[in-house]
Amino acid sequence: MSARIDIIISTIEKATGITKIQMESPSRKREIVIARQLSMYFIRLDDLIITQRGIGAIFGNRDHSTVIHAFQTVDDHYSTDKNYKAFVNDLCNQINPKYSNLLGQLSLETYSFLVNKQFNKWNKKELSTLSK
Repeated sequence: MSARIDIIISTIEKATGITKIQMESPSRKREIVIARQLSMYFIRLDDLIITQRGIGAIFGNRDHSTVIHAFQTVDDHYSTDKNYKAFVNDLCNQINPKYSNLLGQLSLETYSFLVNKQFNKWNKKELSTLSK
């Protein structure tokens, strides 16, 4: 696991009181699910290369559809719940303030576009170094 992912999980652990071990567990307790979803969401915002399956693996080998659901759930709650929005904004400022303009506005389609753009940029760079 990368240092950035560790920072995200650690920040959410401190803010929620839910440990990484609890987030990895199969528990469906509301407070654990919220911490898990927030962790997945911020990892996706932070790392455009990691796959949904990769994020699922971090949290007890969850299916990629669980990661998609987490992303959509955080976005939905962010748009409709003022307290949740304030909490997520606070987490964002702790993790990486540059993401604050993306919160609640990053649809799955937009995220997919950014992932493809980043992958293509990385792929072109890799291909150019391989051809030398």
